[in-house]
Amino acid sequence: MSSPVGVMTDGTPPLILATINRPPFRTRDVCRAVGRFRRLFASSLVFLTFYMKDMVALRLIALCSNVAFLIYAGLLHLAPILILHSLLIPINARRLLCAWRDQQAGPSQRARRV
Repeated sequence: MSSPVGVMTDGTPPLILATINRPPFRTRDVCRAVGRFRRLFASSLVFLTFYMKDMVALRLIALCSNVAFLIYAGLLHLAPILILHSLLIPINARRLLCAWRDQQAGPSQRARRV
């Protein structure tokens, strides 16, 4: 005897049957979702730096982006990304310090340095 389309032989719709047979919690799915979130967060910080007009804010966001990518690359053992952002942290930190000093100095001091 054949069953109608979308209904199992015992009368249970397939969606309900799939929900019943599925384990309630999958660690692998949660880890993938967290990994996607970290990657999206770090990429969003990089994207945000393109909208910055203030150099101090730009460098702060760039440093946060470097730290986020370090965490992401460290957890997934991605050596090229880990090396790149490890090298960018001191560069961004130094540029942040210079930009902050320029901002504190005012326009008269900046004109003399150029």
